[in-house]
Amino acid sequence: MTNVYRRVLLVIRIILGALFLISAALKLSVPVNFAQSILNYQIFGIVLSHWGAVLIPALEAVVGILLLSRFWLKETLILTLSLYLIFDAMILQAFFRGLNVACGCFNPTDENPIDVYKLAENFLLTILAFLGVFCNRKIQLSNKS
Repeated sequence: MTNVYRRVLLVIRIILGALFLISAALKLSVPVNFAQSILNYQIFGIVLSHWGAVLIPALEAVVGILLLSRFWLKETLILTLSLYLIFDAMILQAFFRGLNVACGCFNPTDENPIDVYKLAENFLLTILAFLGVFCNRKIQLSNKS
């Protein structure tokens, strides 16, 4: 059974790691657009939006590299899940407040507003991150016995 968890975790690490790296590259290529995307959520001011436009993609790049390299895997999986939960909270609050904003989740130049499909996409990625934490925990427990 451990082999199944290992294979599932490998697929999850590759998918999420690649998504984080691609997302980071797209955001870092147009930081002004990403800063505007953050500002459009109407939670953070202009200064925090600009800082976020640099720090969030940098964090995503580090997380992507760590997921693909398996370095600090337990901690990286927990951080990945935490990031997706924060992203979910951000888009949910914008959706329920009726803000007509583009997500900026993967590509800050994407103009499509947050809709039910974007919510479903983010929740699916959150579930994937949760499964990664779960599989890793099962593997760790089987290694101890």
